[in-house]
Amino acid sequence: MRFHSLEVSGFGPFAEREVVDFDRLGAAGLFLIGGPTGAGKSTLLDAICFALFGETTGEGQAKGAIDGRSGAELRSATATPDVKTVVAVEFTVGNATYRVERNPDYQRPASRGGGLTTETAKAVLYRRTAAASSGPAAWEPIAKKIREVNDRLHEITGFTADQFRRVIVIPQGRFRDVLVSAADAREELLKRIFGTDVYERFEEIVGRRRGDTQTAREALQQERDSLLRPHEWTLGLDDMAVAVGITERIAAATDVFATAHEAQAATTEEHRVATEALGRGRELARLASGLAAARDRDRRAQGAVAARQADRVAVAAARDALEPSRLLREWQALDGEHAVAQRAVGVAEAAASAAAPGVTAAAEGLARAAESQALISEIDVRLGAISATLDAAVTTQRRFEAARKTATMHEARAAKASADATATRLAADKALALATEAETLLAAAIDRFHAGAAARIAARLEPQAPCPVCGSTSHPQPAAVADDVPAEAAIDDLRRRQIEARRHADEAAQAAAAATATHASTMTAAAEARDAAASVPPPADTAALVDEQRDLDTRKQKIVAAVQAARTAADTAAAAVKQADERRAAARATAALLAERATAAKAVFEAAFAASPFRTITDLN
Repeated sequence: MRFHSLEVSGFGPFAEREVVDFDRLGAAGLFLIGGPTGAGKSTLLDAICFALFGETTGEGQAKGAIDGRSGAELRSATATPDVKTVVAVEFTVGNATYRVERNPDYQRPASRGGGLTTETAKAVLYRRTAAASSGPAAWEPIAKKIREVNDRLHEITGFTADQFRRVIVIPQGRFRDVLVSAADAREELLKRIFGTDVYERFEEIVGRRRGDTQTAREALQQERDSLLRPHEWTLGLDDMAVAVGITERIAAATDVFATAHEAQAATTEEHRVATEALGRGRELARLASGLAAARDRDRRAQGAVAARQADRVAVAAARDALEPSRLLREWQALDGEHAVAQRAVGVAEAAASAAAPGVTAAAEGLARAAESQALISEIDVRLGAISATLDAAVTTQRRFEAARKTATMHEARAAKASADATATRLAADKALALATEAETLLAAAIDRFHAGAAARIAARLEPQAPCPVCGSTSHPQPAAVADDVPAEAAIDDLRRRQIEARRHADEAAQAAAAATATHASTMTAAAEARDAAASVPPPADTAALVDEQRDLDTRKQKIVAAVQAARTAADTAAAAVKQADERRAAARATAALLAERATAAKAVFEAAFAASPFRTITDLN
């Protein structure tokens, strides 16, 4: 990976556009970037890392450590509003040359109207085309979104941001620590810089797993000894010999099992043949026993027939009297049923006569109920009017309560917004005071640091050696080192504090402006809500209407119940009359049918009796 150029604009201490041509600097093989504290030496490395990975060289980038830098911190504090914070790097990997341009997410002063405007983070990755060697047309965009640019750069360079910082760039603070530290401390620093703790963890994991494996192997060995202890033939044999012995014994047992299985199959077949023969024998025995029993029953039946011969004459006589007797009983039964039916007709006639007056009374009650039902229409009209009035009153009540609730809510919001605005204004004033104090401390420290430059040069002068400023080998009055000259680390710490304080002050000012605007809008909303609540009239008293509605509902329910009862009584009386008529008609039809059937039965009996050998009905009994 070879870098060709670096462009920075509005980045760190570089308020204007600056270009570093690495091709010219690298012609001699090595080059040195020098300058006082705050001149921007580390910023050049930050710019390269930020362009490639969106992170600076600090180890704490995106982790909240003190040596990481955010997008707001990368913005030059002295850049004019028309200068944007942009970093671009051109580099070659393999046979391809690329250019990446990136800017952080930061806020800068607006060019018009005051206040701040937000620049969102962007990144674009270009590749130089083969057709052209320079100029805007030579670059072809291959990624235009931050995530796509990061993924393509990781694929092209083969580095993550952390790997790049550990292998390519060592932050100057870490390098200085390496040079001045003792051997043990230097080893710890190098481990932290190059991330060798991963190998220590790997060695620890391998050792732990080796111990776990050894423990498992010993447990398996104990289990093997426990399993083989009952088998004396395994004593003194290794695992291979035991496996061979077990295989031979399994083969022998398999042969024994095969022989036993064949014998079992032969025995099973013999048992099947014997079972079939036994079944056939049992069937023949059953048939023989049944034949003997049948022959015995036949002999007994023939004896019974001979014994019953004398009764045949009596049976014939009874058979001659059987039919006339049956016909006589049938005629007598039908005649009795006809008499019962005649009595049922009389009962049905009486019931029908008794049900008729009930219909008349029910009809009169229904007519009276129908007259009172006319009042229901008048009640419904009045109830409709009352319901509409009550609905309008409920709507008015809801509007009145909603308006009062809305006004109360807006007044509470206005009160809270007023308190928030006061608190944010106090916080903004305090943050501005802290930022001003931090800027004052930083400026004073830089002045003292520059004032002590002569003392630092004097501290490095050697006798007869030329002065790096005037060139003289005589140093009669070297400058003395003052006690209050700050170190570079102290200035860096003050600069970080100044940037953080300014960021807090800007955020607090934005919060105060937003809270003030919110307070104004809530005050306007509260006034509008109060006016709206005052314009809504209070609801009227509806207690009398509610009482009247309840009374009318009660009267209506009583009338409806009376009408329903009259209708039910009329329906019941009509159903009773209908049922009585149906029963009377059914009784008459039944009596007529039974009379017809009795007459027919009498005629059939008389014909059968005349043809019989009997002379009187008494002879049939």
